[in-house]
This record gives sequence, C-alpha cells and structure tokens, in this order.
Amino acid sequence: MKPIRRIVTGHDTAGNSVFLQDDNASPTVTRGVTITNLWQSAKVPVDNATDYFDGSAAVAPPETGAIFRLIEFPPSPAKHMHRTATLDYVLVLDGEIWAILDTGETLLRKHDALIQRGTMHAWQNSSDRPSLLLFVLLDAEALPESPPDLSSLPHP
Repeated sequence: MKPIRRIVTGHDTAGNSVFLQDDNASPTVTRGVTITNLWQSAKVPVDNATDYFDGSAAVAPPETGAIFRLIEFPPSPAKHMHRTATLDYVLVLDGEIWAILDTGETLLRKHDALIQRGTMHAWQNSSDRPSLLLFVLLDAEALPESPPDLSSLPHP
C-alpha cells in the first residue's frame, strides 16, 4: 500500500492550534490485508488534549472509542465471516469489493458508502486489483449472537 501522509493537529501550552505530527502512517499486514490505522480515540466525547494513538493495528476501537483507518484488500477469495461490536462507516476509495452478509451480498464500487451496524459480514475482492477502503469504527453495544424475534411486534 502506498504510504499515507498523516497530519495531526493539537494545542501548545498557550492554547494556540499547532501541527503536532506530519509523518507517514505505518501499515501493518494482518489476515492477508494491509491495515493503516490513522487515528484512535479512547472515548467519546474525545479528550483532544490527549494522544491515544499508539500506532498499533488493533482490530476494534477501545471501549467508548473510535478508529479511523484504511484497509487495502488484495484480490482474494472471501474472508471469514465475523461480527464486531462497532458501528462502521465505510467508503470505497478505489477499486471494488463485495460486502457479504448472512442473507446476501452487494458489490461496492469507488465512492460507494456502507454503514455496517454490528452485522455478521465478510469482504471479498473478486477483481484483479487491490481495493482501498476507508473505515471509521465506533465502539457500540454488543449485539446478541442471534437477533431477537421481532415478528410479533406491531408494524407502524
């Protein structure tokens, strides 16, 4: 994956806004994909006076926190189905990728957005070139392993 320039702002001791970092984020290869975490917060609301980012490629954000990341998926068969206790905002920056759920799949192309709400899912890049996706993961309440039966509820 091409290095991603990461610029971080903050405040000096006088309270003036300053640039704290201007460097390349470090990609990490894990489970066959390249992950570049760009930032992480430990809680929301965020304490902008504290730097929580340690450069790791943690899969999930800290409890009540968030992660801002890029993932490059090489051409490959489907990845494993998994569920995270997160709300994920996903934007396809380049290429295309299949989002696979328990009950179906859909092809996401460049500039398509997906809001992934703690569902079982997998990713499959069936193309002949890498796909680059931008993710924002927010910590969320864990869902039960199987969804509740809502069939008896009245419809609005």
